Amino acid sequence: MSKLKKAEIKQINEKLLDTKEQLVSDMEQILKEVKGISANRNVLDEGDEANHMNTRFRNSVILDKQSQELKKVEYALLKINKKNFGVCEMCSESIRFERLLAKPYAKYCIDCKNAIEQNL
Repeated sequence: MSKLKKAEIKQINEKLLDTKEQLVSDMEQILKEVKGISANRNVLDEGDEANHMNTRFRNSVILDKQSQELKKVEYALLKINKKNFGVCEMCSESIRFERLLAKPYAKYCIDCKNAIEQNL
């Protein structure tokens, strides 16, 4: 497979930075909502309390998923800075540009990813 071109890496880098910015913004918004719910402890009835608990749980799950995705994005950005981005961590072959466009923080080429999934 061919190595990524500078323009391709730049395009993916911009996509990763946009994704990171959006994730951070979304996470900040959820944290503000959580603080608002926590500050408003004057719950009128059990239904309100159950609704608040459900919202806190939902926000916790969303924050966890976004935090995991943010770590993947930051790892990919680090790899770009270290000049070893786009290389499969399993077989050391180049990851296809099309795959990286779809999933810019992919660690594995499609063949290795399929092999990993088949062994699960």
